[in-house]
Amino acid sequence: MELDVLLKVGKNPKTSVREIAEELDSSKDTVHRIIKEHKYHPYIAQKVQHLEDNDHNRRIQLCVNFLNQSQAYSKITWTIFHRWDIKPRTIPRTVDCPHQ
Repeated sequence: MELDVLLKVGKNPKTSVREIAEELDSSKDTVHRIIKEHKYHPYIAQKVQHLEDNDHNRRIQLCVNFLNQSQAYSKITWTIFHRWDIKPRTIPRTVDCPHQ
């Protein structure tokens, strides 16, 4: 049983504990224990976003560009602070609502 579990993990590391247990007609707890005993990690790796070294400069440049576009900024600000459950007349704003 132990060898079968290790062969399955070695063949396809992305296979879940549940899938291995079903294929070998065993319990998830048994498969999980075997995997942990041999220093494998019983989870599926997922790609995630992360910051790169040059992202800081890009974010600063994005903010500078955003602030330099005052017209676009005022429209976006209005959109962010608009609440649909309140009538637009009661919302204080510095620009006219483009949607009225």
